[in-house]
Amino acid sequence: MSHNPPRPQGLDSDATARVMCEIAPPQPATPAPRWRDLFELACWISTRAHMGKRVILSPRTAHVVAGQLRTCHEKPTRDEVALMICGRGEENRCQEPCYTCRGRANIVVNAYGCRPDEPRPT
Repeated sequence: MSHNPPRPQGLDSDATARVMCEIAPPQPATPAPRWRDLFELACWISTRAHMGKRVILSPRTAHVVAGQLRTCHEKPTRDEVALMICGRGEENRCQEPCYTCRGRANIVVNAYGCRPDEPRPT
């Protein structure tokens, strides 16, 4: 026989979860981006840069911009496209893109974009 009173039962799992929800700090809502699509984001960045203002990106926006830059870097240049679609046979293939191949490549890169040939000096 024990002289101490019986120990009260602990909380069950549902009650523990309710208590944790009550004492846990509320998670801040993720703010909506200031842009609706990539074109609007590009215009916003370009306008601020043109005005000489700094552009500070949130981690979410920086992730989108980095993905787009990575995609842009993977695209071929206009001359690489021209050599891919060269109309001549394998033996007489253009070593340098000819006028006809560049014309066809221009149609492709106007539709799908391309990587710049060289970085432009600032």
